[in-house]
Amino acid sequence: MPKDVKFRPKKILFTIGSPNQASQMHQIASLLPEYDCYFTQLYSKHPVVKWFMARGYLETTILSGEFKRKGDAFLQRHGDGIKRVYESELGAMKRLRRKAGAAVLS
Repeated sequence: MPKDVKFRPKKILFTIGSPNQASQMHQIASLLPEYDCYFTQLYSKHPVVKWFMARGYLETTILSGEFKRKGDAFLQRHGDGIKRVYESELGAMKRLRRKAGAAVLS
């Protein structure tokens, strides 16, 4: 191989939920400097889940409410080295999963 060929680091997508899980995933990512680490909240596009969320039934879960807000706040506080993937980028997440060597940790 030629010396000028650059290798891209493998990508890891960390799916977080609760603040404790966000902290754990952040700690794991800090031990993997040779990887390109991304973080996202847990999302659902399923109509039944969205129906329950719209009515407030999932406020005490990691999909909505206080847990989700605290997870987002954790990522904001530690945002210097954190690459976020938002719900609007779900298509990008699917493409990331399809790439060879991509891992998804949650």
